[in-house]
Amino acid sequence: MTTSRRILSTAALIGMLLIALPAADAAKGPAVSVTAANPKPVARAHWTAVKVRIANRTGTPMSGLVLAVKPARGVAASVVGARKGALQRAVPAIRAHRSVTIVVRLHPGRNAAVRSVSTVSVTRRGRLKARRGIPVTVRVSRPAPAIPANPLVGRYFYTTYLVGATMYYRTYYFASDRFAYKGRPSGGLPACSTGATAGVSDGCIPYTYDTATGTVTVDGMTGSETRPHLLKLNGVGYAEAVPPAVGATFATTVHNLQGAGLCGTSCVFSTSTISFTAAGYFAYTSTVSGSTPDGGFSYLPAEQHGTYRVLSGGRLELTFASGQVQVRTIVLMLNRADQPDPAYAMLLDGAIYWGPGSGV
Repeated sequence: MTTSRRILSTAALIGMLLIALPAADAAKGPAVSVTAANPKPVARAHWTAVKVRIANRTGTPMSGLVLAVKPARGVAASVVGARKGALQRAVPAIRAHRSVTIVVRLHPGRNAAVRSVSTVSVTRRGRLKARRGIPVTVRVSRPAPAIPANPLVGRYFYTTYLVGATMYYRTYYFASDRFAYKGRPSGGLPACSTGATAGVSDGCIPYTYDTATGTVTVDGMTGSETRPHLLKLNGVGYAEAVPPAVGATFATTVHNLQGAGLCGTSCVFSTSTISFTAAGYFAYTSTVSGSTPDGGFSYLPAEQHGTYRVLSGGRLELTFASGQVQVRTIVLMLNRADQPDPAYAMLLDGAIYWGPGSGV
């Protein structure tokens, strides 16, 4: 009987001790936990505040905890409530099954990675109790969408039509995003930087281009580039011609055919021919034949031949053997493969000079 009572008393005592143990000590799991919401992306060299929650998961109050932050490389940090410059501070005592919140501030500098992880740890008497990584993402500034550039700037378009035997030209050179040159420019492609030319039929005129729709309005007409190198204005097609590269040379002979009158009753045609060599010589005559040792045209009168240079701005400089210098506007027409080709045709001061590749 005495033995049975002793066994019962011992069992009761053990049960009382188990009941008195803290729940976290009796159950598996950490006594302290650290949580924090991931901060939103932050601009470089700006602070972001992170609320760090330290929870006591035991059934008894807890004190003596210390929170410390280890910032990632290139990231500055501070702990609200810590001494100036310190990256750690004491955590207030936490009641059983309660938590406290401490604010940690992070500052990604110019050397910080776009995504980095700083670490917050909680210790007690030098022993780690909990740890949490806090990712910081640098917000990359995206430039505002660029306004589409006006694709017509610096481009030359032309069309032709016949009245009787005479060929006429309509030409627009889009010198800037505000002004186009109407007519056949001579002496090079104009800049049209000073505004519209008043009181003349040809010259710099204003125009508009709608980047959203690709619609151009010029000289009272509207249209768009319906396919590469073709601009349609009020239903009329204008083909593109391209200035040659600076320093370009040609090995070709081109001719301009101009008529007058009404064929069937009376009409006259005249031909002007220019020959170019790859060595930089030219001859400006109606018929060209013969040769010289230098590959030039020195057998011709001095006012009919010389040397040439292609300059910027669609300028063709002709230096005659007589000493006269003439500057003409040159653009190359596109061949059947849509490539600028001096052997196909070119426009000099807006007039077409056909090459052998054109078949004209």
